[in-house]
Amino acid sequence: MNRATLRAAFILAVLAIGTTQMSVALDLQLKGKTALVTGSTAGIGYATAEALLKEGADVIINARSQESVDKAVASLKAATGRTPRTKYSSVPRPKLRLLYR
Repeated sequence: MNRATLRAAFILAVLAIGTTQMSVALDLQLKGKTALVTGSTAGIGYATAEALLKEGADVIINARSQESVDKAVASLKAATGRTPRTKYSSVPRPKLRLLYR
């Protein structure tokens, strides 16, 4: 994604968090685009995934536990009518720390 698309996705996520009762209709021209949203089973990551799905993007969500992924998929499908693709990451937390040194 280019910088403008990322900025638009961030703004959309902020709007999605602040407008839980209100629907925001923007056309960010994301149909046919694919987004990998990390940390996407809760919080800002979840809101970003939801907003991108609503805008027509194909979204891949991930988490460290299959249970978290399953719950997020069910919730996102109920909220958007679309099912995100998933990626379960089974890398143990101590090994993740080694990756970021």
